[in-house]
Amino acid sequence: MKILVIRFSSFGDLVLATGFLKRLKQCFIKDEVHLLTKDIYTDIFENHRYIDKIIPLPFHTSFFEFSNLIAQLKNEKYDLLIDIHNNIRSKWIRFKLRTDKQFVIKKESLKKLTLIFLKKQVSVTPLINLYFEVLSKITGNKEPIEEPFISIKDGSKERVIKLLKHTPSKKGIIIHPKSKWRAKEWSYVKYMQLINLIEITYPDRVIYLTCSQVDEPIIKAIHKNCKNTIPLCGILSINELSYLIKETGLLISGDTGIIHLARAFNKPQIIILGATVKNFGYIPIYKGVQVIEKDLHCRPCSRNGSAPCLFGTYECLESISVDEVFNAVLQGL
Repeated sequence: MKILVIRFSSFGDLVLATGFLKRLKQCFIKDEVHLLTKDIYTDIFENHRYIDKIIPLPFHTSFFEFSNLIAQLKNEKYDLLIDIHNNIRSKWIRFKLRTDKQFVIKKESLKKLTLIFLKKQVSVTPLINLYFEVLSKITGNKEPIEEPFISIKDGSKERVIKLLKHTPSKKGIIIHPKSKWRAKEWSYVKYMQLINLIEITYPDRVIYLTCSQVDEPIIKAIHKNCKNTIPLCGILSINELSYLIKETGLLISGDTGIIHLARAFNKPQIIILGATVKNFGYIPIYKGVQVIEKDLHCRPCSRNGSAPCLFGTYECLESISVDEVFNAVLQGL
């Protein structure tokens, strides 16, 4: 039997899907599992031994290219289609393939809109739970939640050591200050003040500054003013970043993508939330995770932090003090 799983994006959602794909293959060990995802995210599945084939969708796809992709998928003659994205594109693929057995994730978009616009305290089912609800429907059994599965490939460890000129410190701290959206970025000035406190209290701690962009000005500014920092801007693959997270002691970030990589290795982390809230179900819950957020009348203001602050103040982030985050560091180390 051939199985097609569709999940185009985004980074964090795909990291969560790694455990789902592992469990799916274990349930259908003799069958082929294919994954359709955007080409910019295929690195997440490097060395993922539970996927037989990855089908990359170009980030910018014309109608002609998308039609060719559908023709390619038709030729595969899939017996089972699992749509864990459920957007317009995936619905069109389902319609065109007309696979006999199709299972689709049930999103809780209405609950998120209730949180955003009515500010009612409802809890959204975590995405990883929704993935496994789909799998339970397929197998007919209550499938246990599988944590993200990231397999470090040969060569990643050696390249990171070569870049750093040392083995990553078990006492090291990763700070990932950047995000795709401004409403998820704590002030870089406060990050500098935080690092200065860490350097005074723990002079032996190395702080790794990570982000996906090359020559990121914020990282440069932090590194210039903080002596125990090592900038790693846009030079680590996802697999190499995973190795660094695995080997170090603590992650601090407001970006929900990287926190799911840390979840794969059960790493302590401090999550600084701005526009989004815990009730969205994005935040991993296990011992070692500390969430810092403020209860404001305007939160949450968007589903993923993409909307600019209505008041232009970003109070959700600005009201989080350096002392609050530093106290969390003291607890996390």
